[in-house]
Amino acid sequence: RPEEACKLNWRQVSKDFKDVTWDDSEAAANLKGAKKQYRFPLNTEATKVLQSIKSYNFDSEYVFPANNLTSHVKQNPTQYVDIVQQEVGNGKRYTLGIYRKTFQTYAHKCAEWLH
Repeated sequence: RPEEACKLNWRQVSKDFKDVTWDDSEAAANLKGAKKQYRFPLNTEATKVLQSIKSYNFDSEYVFPANNLTSHVKQNPTQYVDIVQQEVGNGKRYTLGIYRKTFQTYAHKCAEWLH
């Protein structure tokens, strides 16, 4: 999710830059079977990017700080929705969450068919 990436804190990044974690306790309280903590492994390129950003030694808790260093960069969901709308080409405007949920449902059904 772009917003969660924008808000990423250095305390969420492992010391070796190879994974990040998210605390999703608030959402998990309202969702059946949801996890409270998620760990996301990073590939070599993502690790290099994080190491490069860290080397600037910004005085900020955020991995992607705003110009004032006291906040994080803001996502622009309209830009993403515009790009997806253009690519899909169905003339309808949906939030990215709709596409994500549709993909998750389809992927889950595919996994069931394989077993």
